[in-house]
Amino acid sequence: MTGRRADGARPARHGAGRLGVWLLAGVLIVAAGVSAAVVGYASDAKVRIDEVALDGEGTTLGAAQDTVQVHPGELLYSSWDGSQHLQRDGGSVIALDTGALVRFEDQRLLLTTDAVAVAPDGRPTALDARTVLTHGDDGYTVADGTAVSSQSVLRLGTRRYYLPAAATVWVDDVAKGTTTDTQILVDRSGSATLLSGDGSRHRYLGHIVLVVDAEHVLDVSAELYRSDGVDIDLTSFGGTDNAMSVLDETPTPQATPSAADAVPDTTAEDADSSAGSGSGSGSGAGSGTGTGTGNATGTASSGADGPTLAQIEELRALLDAIAQYNDAHADGRQVPQVALTGIEVQATSVSASVTLLDPTTTLVGAPQLELKDAQGSVVHAVDLEPGTSRVVLDALMPGTDYSLALRLSYDLQDGAGVVELAAAQESTFRTLTVSALYTTSAVKSDSFTVTTSLDTPVRGVGSAQITLHKAGGFLGFGAKDLGPFTLPVEDLVTAGAATLRLTDLEPESTYTVRAQLTLTDGTVLDLGTSAQVVTPAATRLSTATLSVTAWNTLLVQYDWSSEEYTLTDAEVQLDDSRLFADPVPVSVLRRSAGEIEVLPDLPFAADQRTIAGELVLTASDGQDTRTFRYDLDRVPFTSDATLALDISETIDPQVRVSMTLPGWSAADAPRVALQSRALGAAADVAWTTIEPELVLTAGGGGVFTGSAGFAPEDRQFATQYTYRVVVADGGTALYQLAQGADRPSVP
Repeated sequence: MTGRRADGARPARHGAGRLGVWLLAGVLIVAAGVSAAVVGYASDAKVRIDEVALDGEGTTLGAAQDTVQVHPGELLYSSWDGSQHLQRDGGSVIALDTGALVRFEDQRLLLTTDAVAVAPDGRPTALDARTVLTHGDDGYTVADGTAVSSQSVLRLGTRRYYLPAAATVWVDDVAKGTTTDTQILVDRSGSATLLSGDGSRHRYLGHIVLVVDAEHVLDVSAELYRSDGVDIDLTSFGGTDNAMSVLDETPTPQATPSAADAVPDTTAEDADSSAGSGSGSGSGAGSGTGTGTGNATGTASSGADGPTLAQIEELRALLDAIAQYNDAHADGRQVPQVALTGIEVQATSVSASVTLLDPTTTLVGAPQLELKDAQGSVVHAVDLEPGTSRVVLDALMPGTDYSLALRLSYDLQDGAGVVELAAAQESTFRTLTVSALYTTSAVKSDSFTVTTSLDTPVRGVGSAQITLHKAGGFLGFGAKDLGPFTLPVEDLVTAGAATLRLTDLEPESTYTVRAQLTLTDGTVLDLGTSAQVVTPAATRLSTATLSVTAWNTLLVQYDWSSEEYTLTDAEVQLDDSRLFADPVPVSVLRRSAGEIEVLPDLPFAADQRTIAGELVLTASDGQDTRTFRYDLDRVPFTSDATLALDISETIDPQVRVSMTLPGWSAADAPRVALQSRALGAAADVAWTTIEPELVLTAGGGGVFTGSAGFAPEDRQFATQYTYRVVVADGGTALYQLAQGADRPSVP
């Protein structure tokens, strides 16, 4: 029963309101699903922006800061979120580093993202993504005429730069070597990775400076470019999140042992690096007492390799605190001073200059340089001696996080007891990944040369090898691995590259090369796979045919070519297709480029035969000789001919000729030469032509016949001679038919 309100209005119907809410909720759910689908579709790298096909060989930088070789035809594109991707030959897609450059072998550069070229006077020039820079005498030029001089700096993105000049690398005021056309990756914690134009990579921790000349200096750590006396703040062209670019004023700690022990550590995570590949243990190695096994090198000096400029603010604060504390003690006993500078990181090792000063002999026990893993566990410790030494720690894993820390204890005899500095200075780093760069050359049908080089130095290599993988055909059938083949370690480590010639390969096959290093501690490093190498065909045979000529000879025509071999000989081999038949001997009648005409050595027979042929070519590459065989089509062949002297009593003497010429047109009468010679004449006695053009008349079944009579004065001598027919074509005698012979022969 439906009631009414006191005012007479009907009660509200809540069902319609609920329906509207449900409809609105459904619309929102559908919209959210569509948005998620769009984002998911785009994030799956299916949306491609600014896609371009690469037109040369070169290298670029992967998202893990590993070296990636690029090849013609591979596709570079941006995803929906601006990230850069490279689609390889095989279809796989890899992500590239932010601000990656594509360096072509012809020294061109391809920008993957927007960049800014900062001129020596500080003026910026915007360069769009996909811009190609061509190398010249003084820097680079762009297609629109824009010049980027060798004194300019390219800003490729946040903490990403490119210096198009040769420069000396200084780390903490110590020269480390030279670099040319260098891509620079600055880490927020203060380290920097330098990628030189020769393909090598180096990572340093400390105050890193690239000196082009006296007027052009790039302070990598501060992202500052000093050009002609003017300081150009490179961060002003796009900002930075580099924690080391601005050295904040840090309050000096109180000059007490506890304050010195509480100096903030400088550990920072390297957000721009990622772990590489490899297997084996990850413990470090060093000399002296302490945990672990292996080796490290350290050379004492007078201090010339010691700290001169403190690049890390915490170290400055520590040294200031120690100095203030020492000044406050009238008894002259001083806190030992330590410094860890000039850190150079490689794939399997790290080296650093360690300075330890203890002028008042307050050290207790042996100070140690500790190597810690990412979990903070000490994997190795090296005892230190006062002075300055260069310490190298080996047997590290590529692409792995570590930290170096100095640990020491001292006693100032002031009643405070022994004070331990658990981390007097600590530096966190990530070892470089290591990749192999493969260069192939002299690719032939059965061999090619591969040169394997490393993109960063590797210490502690015990052995090196490459394996060769042959791709399979349909469904992978026929795939196989060849090797391993040993690489000369001395060449690879010392010279930087090792070359090997791979032989006994199959023509028209696809191969890839993979290198592996085995370190002295047993760790195996996989260095990645080369691009596909396709061996060409040894030879190219466009056509090869076997046919019967009008004169009943066999003609082989072929079109053969090779970029590797030079043809030295060509032969034709024939077989009678009948079961158990012997090979058919042949005589070569004529030979020219791409043609061989032969006469089968077969007895006359009225029956048709089927002849199979094979073309045999001999070729040389200047060193070796190879034989190539090609099957020829089968052809029907009939060899039937007679030549007789008819001296029956009913007619005058005449020579009668009968020849089977299946290839001759019945409308065109063939002509042969009829010759004679006295019976019993010596072989060197010449034949006399009695009829230079004996006309043969077509009969049935390809048989042509003809006859020649004698003049009255010669009739009585007809039986005193033997006769033959010579078949000629274009003035060249091909073969002869002798009276009484069972087969044709070559003149």
